[in-house]
Amino acid sequence: MASSAPENFSERFSPLVGEFLAARLIVGEAMLPAFYPDPEGFDALQIGFRSHGVTGKSLVAQTTGAWQPGWYVIALNALDDPFIIDAGDRDSGYPVYYAPHGAGRWDATPIAPNLSRFAEILSALQHVEDNSERFSAALEAETDISNPFWHEVQIARAEAESENLRETLGATYDLKDYEDGHLIVTDPGQNKLQVVQVVSKALGLPLKQALALAAAGEFTAGSGSHIQLRRLRDQLEALGSKVEFRPAS
Repeated sequence: MASSAPENFSERFSPLVGEFLAARLIVGEAMLPAFYPDPEGFDALQIGFRSHGVTGKSLVAQTTGAWQPGWYVIALNALDDPFIIDAGDRDSGYPVYYAPHGAGRWDATPIAPNLSRFAEILSALQHVEDNSERFSAALEAETDISNPFWHEVQIARAEAESENLRETLGATYDLKDYEDGHLIVTDPGQNKLQVVQVVSKALGLPLKQALALAAAGEFTAGSGSHIQLRRLRDQLEALGSKVEFRPAS
């Protein structure tokens, strides 16, 4: 006979949490969720986070860097780092956070405004996980790449793809591919309006703001690692622009 979830699980959390756990959205990226508890194992997963694994003493506190009272682990990634919901904000649909181990304190990064949105992001990535170009496009469309967590997911995926390509082709590993910096347009060329449209989309700026940016002479078309900016560089150069990658100082 199938086991049933503890009665107090449904009392403590809305059905949204149980539905999320049941969906088990696994993308196949090391940094993204790889393990979800069943509702009956939900409390056991909190050991080591909300309580000490040996003494059972509560580790919850309201001080900065401590495990906060409303936090509950909903999933772990392949590194055993937790994904956390804030049960104290049930009315907002449970904001989602990520907090890596190893710092001697918990510094949680907000990664989704609520659990439903987190599920949508994971589902979108799950559908394109085998296609690197579509995965990158989905990651940029579904998340804020300036967010430290999602930026790290993007970098990790790019590094994994480079490693796979190197193994396949026997290519030489180039550390410069992962150097952070800025892609600078030094001369937009003859197709300035098309260049501005590309930059507007890349930076998420209204066309008017992108035009003002381009009017200033040299301007930044994008920021990130060399390998992340390669596609944007190719687009701009195809339009006749002169661009250069400048490492972050």
